[in-house]
Amino acid sequence: ANASLLCMYIFYTVPITTAQKFVEPLSLQKTFPRLYEFLEDSDSKFLSANLLSGLVGALLYTTFFALCPVLFKSIANSGSRATSVQEAEAYALRYYWGFMLVTAFVLTAFADAALAIWNSTKLEDTLQVMLKNIAASTPLGVSAIWLNWIIVRATMTLPLQYLITINSFAFDCIGWKCCARCVMGGGPGGPIPYRIYIDGGVVFLCVVALAPQSPLVAVAALLYF
Repeated sequence: ANASLLCMYIFYTVPITTAQKFVEPLSLQKTFPRLYEFLEDSDSKFLSANLLSGLVGALLYTTFFALCPVLFKSIANSGSRATSVQEAEAYALRYYWGFMLVTAFVLTAFADAALAIWNSTKLEDTLQVMLKNIAASTPLGVSAIWLNWIIVRATMTLPLQYLITINSFAFDCIGWKCCARCVMGGGPGGPIPYRIYIDGGVVFLCVVALAPQSPLVAVAALLYF
């Protein structure tokens, strides 16, 4: 369990960061010049390369974080030595919260700075540059990523998953009656997914840590809650 958690905590950023770099405006201009020209020449104010880059980044984070509860619950069931389902879910809750708090929220800001320190010979100057880069990237980079994530969660994931229950309609459309009945629930309803507590805590953490530098995060968090 510890080895699986360590791999997730350290290496999860590699595929997401690579995919985000691939859809950045400069990368789109080099890789897909026609798509970039179409987005930039479009008369619509709601369609641009920057908007596409932010939306894709938010969808990547949303997709990955949607898989995290299943992964952490599997790790808790197999390696936590829990003696009951409730205890295993409590372990999964701790794993997921620790991942979101320490790794996803804090470690991402220090990853590039750590690489710069590793490649530099003047440690004192590098530490000063690291702190300046973190302070400069927080309102524009880190806040933008989590702002997009909050917007996608508030406008797409929560309404579709918990109000409309889109999964049951999707399974019903493709003819999977058994899966549609499983996700449909009934009676008092199914158990509350433990990831809802973590997502609410992360949004509150964004308000406390990022809203003073990026006030739009507070507005999106208000929409979320």
